[in-house]
Amino acid sequence: MRNSIIHFHDLDLVSLDLYHYEHNALVKNLAIDLVQLQSHLPEDSKCIVFLPSQLFGSHHFNNELGLKNEALQANIVNAIEDSIISDVSALHFVYDPSLSMAAWIDASLLADINKDFNALKGEFTFLPEHLLFGLDQPTVLFNTNGFCLACGDGSGFSGDHGSFQQFYASLEESKFDLALINSFATADNIPVPEIFEASKKIQALSQFHINFLSSHRTYDLNFFKRQFSLDYLKSQMNITKRDFTLFAAACITIFIAPLLSNYLLQSYASSYNEQTVQIFKQLNPSFKKLVNAKSQIDELSKNIPEETMGAVSSADELYLLTYLDKLNDPAFKIIEIDLTQQTITLSIESLSKLKLAVIQEALTQYSLAVDDSGLIENDNSFFGSLIIRYNSG
Repeated sequence: MRNSIIHFHDLDLVSLDLYHYEHNALVKNLAIDLVQLQSHLPEDSKCIVFLPSQLFGSHHFNNELGLKNEALQANIVNAIEDSIISDVSALHFVYDPSLSMAAWIDASLLADINKDFNALKGEFTFLPEHLLFGLDQPTVLFNTNGFCLACGDGSGFSGDHGSFQQFYASLEESKFDLALINSFATADNIPVPEIFEASKKIQALSQFHINFLSSHRTYDLNFFKRQFSLDYLKSQMNITKRDFTLFAAACITIFIAPLLSNYLLQSYASSYNEQTVQIFKQLNPSFKKLVNAKSQIDELSKNIPEETMGAVSSADELYLLTYLDKLNDPAFKIIEIDLTQQTITLSIESLSKLKLAVIQEALTQYSLAVDDSGLIENDNSFFGSLIIRYNSG
C-alpha cells in the first residue's frame, strides 16, 4: 500500500498539493485538481488529507463513563455550548479517545468535501492540519499562506499572517507557556513575528510530511466517511462513461419496456376499433357505435339486397377487410369496396417496393387476386390503383 498526503492550505478545493511517500523520498505533484486526482492515486493508496485547522473546533473531554454515539455527543455539547457561536445541530462531531479530544466542523462544508473524495478509490483519513506536527511539543509553522499552530495536546489553529497577533494575545491570556513553542518557517523570506524571529528554524513543508509518514502516527480522529454513490460504484468497477451510459440505457429499457408494451397494445386495440368502425360506416353510413362485431355484421347483412348477398362474405370476409385496413400506410389515400363486383380498390401515392411486396404476400394467404396493372413506378415508388378481387365462395 502506498502512503500519500493531500494538503489543503486554504479553502480552495480546486487545487491542492499531493505527496507520495516512497522509499524515504517524497514525490510531489503540484496543482492537482480533484478531477485529475484519481489518476495520481493507486487503487490501494492510503491517503491522509490535511484540512485547514481554522475549520475545526476542539475541546478536551475525559469520557470516564465510556459513553458512545449520541450520548457522548450530548455530553460534549453540554460542556461546550456556551463557547460555540454556530448552531450545534449544524456541526459534525468526532471523538478521539487516545487524545481525550472532541473535534467538530461545519457539517455542510464537510459534506461537500466528502462528496468530492467519495468518488475516489483508496482509503482516506481527514485530519486538521496542525496534527501534522505531532504531540511532542507545541509547534508553529509560518509559510506563504499563513501560520499553523499545534498546541501539543491535540488542539490547534491556523490562519493568515494578519490574524496571528490576535491569536497570540489569546494564548497569553490563557497563560499558555509561549516559551515552549517550537517555531518554523518554510523559507527565509517568509514573514515571522518578531517574538519568533530569533528562534525560528527553516524547514520545508515536505519534510514535515516525510516525518509524519515515517513516524507511522495514527489517530482515531477521522472526518471522512465513505458513502455509497454511483460515482464511487463507477470508480470501484472501473466503469467508463460509455459503459455507464449503456448500463443506464439497459436499466431504463427494462423498466420502461413493460409500460411501453402495454401502451402500444392499448393503442393498437384502439386503432383496430377505429378502423373497424370506419369499415362499418362504409357498409352502412348510419352506423354509430361498435358494440358486438359479429352481431352487428349479421344486422348489416339483413339490409343488403338478396342479389348481393353472394358477394358479401361472412365473418371471415369482414376480418379480411379489417386485416387489409390494418396494413394502413400513408400511401393509401382512398379505399373503395364494391360488394357487387367483389373488389377492393386502393388509391395509392408513393408506395415503396418493399411495402407493396409485403401487402401482396399477405393477401396471397387468403387466395386473393391482386391486380397491380394500374400502378406506375416512379423513383422506386408506386402510384395509381391496386385492385384486389375476392370470391365469397
